[in-house]
Amino acid sequence: MSRALTIREFAKDLSVCYETVRRMIARGELPCLQVGNSIRIDPEVAKAHLAEAARKRQENRERDRLVG
Repeated sequence: MSRALTIREFAKDLSVCYETVRRMIARGELPCLQVGNSIRIDPEVAKAHLAEAARKRQENRERDRLVG
């Protein structure tokens, strides 16, 4: 397991806004760990989760294109 990152570190790694990562966590789209008052993200787990979500979105778009 790689070092767990803070929200700010993970956002910088993905080149997205801090608040974007916070919203993704709040919606349950990004797995995280709470350690005391801090939230940490395992980058390997999170990136795999995001890749799977992107794959599902692509499948849905293709299905909608074929049906629609």
